[in-house]
Amino acid sequence: MSAPVRNEVSNPLVGTWRLVSWEVKKADGGVQLPFGQNLDGYLGYTRHGRMSAFMRLQEKFVFYAGTYDIEGNEVTHHVSVADRLSTEGMDLVRTLSISGNRLTLLTAEPPPRTLVEDTATGDTSLLTWVRVP
Repeated sequence: MSAPVRNEVSNPLVGTWRLVSWEVKKADGGVQLPFGQNLDGYLGYTRHGRMSAFMRLQEKFVFYAGTYDIEGNEVTHHVSVADRLSTEGMDLVRTLSISGNRLTLLTAEPPPRTLVEDTATGDTSLLTWVRVP
């Protein structure tokens, strides 16, 4: 099955984004910055429905790629290849918000324990990206 064709005019995600922050929103209302300011990464979306993500979080690396779909204010990453085999084949749902050149993605699931040790049910992540010109 081929990926859906996306129009750049109607799809504001198309392009390359650079990671600027990762906040863990705790179920108890607290906020943590598990990687501090020592992080970097890129997220890319094509108009043909492909996506890829690569992040360096201190000394940890996360990458995955696949296809994506947008419905309302949610984007779903359909992972076909990843740094962790357990992630391959998963659908990662993100609530998205775009304001100017900033993209925020809120995860529906807690951050992986391989990245953030003290996660709990109900924790989510808020990743902020800026568009690369």
